[in-house]
This record gives sequence, structure tokens and C-alpha cells, in this order.
Amino acid sequence: MPDQISNSAVFIDSADRLSMIPRERTCCFSGHRTEKLPAESKRLEYLRRMVADTAAILYYKGIDTFITGMARGFDLIAAETLINDPVIGSKIHLICAMPYADHRREMKTPAEDALYRRLLKRADLIVCLGDGYFKDCYRLRNTFMINNSSNLIAYLKDEYSLRSGTGMTCNLAKRSGHTLYMIYEKDLRG
Repeated sequence: MPDQISNSAVFIDSADRLSMIPRERTCCFSGHRTEKLPAESKRLEYLRRMVADTAAILYYKGIDTFITGMARGFDLIAAETLINDPVIGSKIHLICAMPYADHRREMKTPAEDALYRRLLKRADLIVCLGDGYFKDCYRLRNTFMINNSSNLIAYLKDEYSLRSGTGMTCNLAKRSGHTLYMIYEKDLRG
């Protein structure tokens, strides 16, 4: 990865491609918020394992950069799973895409807040799409992630959740020619 991406923050006001992000070597995450994740710890651990296994396969295929949208739930869990992975965690590049500067205020628990801060500290690049909250900030963040990646790992409760923000991101990725790695609740063993 070019040195220009290391430990930097970029404020942008569009979903355009950033030339410093190697799109062909990048994967992004999208998934439901905490409330829609599996409540059972065994199923949640299986979700983490599926993310880790998928990311490892991608890594060995040349994908070394991962973008998280920093939302509560799947985004944070997926990024945490990667940076903690004993094999690839220290080898990957992490990009944190924040919809707006004060996004951290949406964390509802001290654990979420601590993880959010830890991911920002670990990030190779932090992208912020606005100074404050605005109407389409999440859609813009999702479009930014798709425009700057070629793969998507997503978690949806079921195939019918396509009207959610995650579903819309998956549809955008599909139209953009991404390789999609879909994880549904029914796939989780518990």
C-alpha cells in the first residue's frame, strides 16, 4: 500500500474514488446493526468465524485492504474480527469510513465506544464524509465504500432484507460488478 495512505485522515464531500485506495485489492463490509445480530453467543461466534474465514480466503487471493463503515453491529464486529485475526490481522490495511465527524456519538455502550476508538487508532486511513450529520450521509458513505472496493462481505437476516441500508448497499455492489460474499442468519450454526 502506498505510504500516503498510512495513518492519515481524509475529509471528503462526495462518494468519488480515492486514488490512494487500491480498489481491485479492497473489500468492504455491510451488515445489520447490533439489534439485528444473533443474540446467542454461539451463533455470533460462528458469524465472526465466517467473516474471518472469508477474509482469509480473500487475503490469499490478493485482497489486503478492508473498509468498515463504522456502524454499530456488523461493521464494528467484522473489523474487530479482522484486526484480531492471528494470521492476517497485522498484514491487512484497515480503512474506517465515517458518515460524519461526530459519528462516534451513536455508540450506545461503553464497549461499542471503546471498539470504535480502537478501530480508529488501528486504521491506516480514516475517511469522513461530512462535518456533521446530514440527510444522505449513510447512503453517501455506502456509495463511497462500493466505489472504492471490488468485494463485499455482508450480513443480512434473510434474502428479504434488501430494503434495509445493507440491502441497498448489496444491490449497489451487485450493479457495480462486485464479488459478493453474503452471510444470512440461516447460515449460522448455533
